[in-house]
Amino acid sequence: MDEQNHKEYRNKIGGGDQKIAMLPKPEYIIRIENKINQVIDRYGLLKKENEELSNKSSIKDEEIASLKKRVKELELNLENEKGKTKVDTGLGKPELEKKINEYIKEIDRCMAMLGEQD
Repeated sequence: MDEQNHKEYRNKIGGGDQKIAMLPKPEYIIRIENKINQVIDRYGLLKKENEELSNKSSIKDEEIASLKKRVKELELNLENEKGKTKVDTGLGKPELEKKINEYIKEIDRCMAMLGEQD
């Protein structure tokens, strides 16, 4: 219905603007309303999905931070363990074993000398 037909229809039913709402909607308006409703529904779904993804992302960020912290702790422990094998002498394991064996021989000689004094 065009504007002229709307005016004629209003005049036939009493001319009041309240009656316009009772007119059948043109098909293009119905299609537009349907499209708008589809867009609104899709927007709601996307908004919900975005919130869920944002929550998952936050959880993953926390997990990554926790894992990075754990890696640093393990690296420090590894460095500490490496430092224990060198002791404070700065010697590596083979040099340290050689030095210990020398001390044992020295102790054995001292004990032998003490045994001779008895």
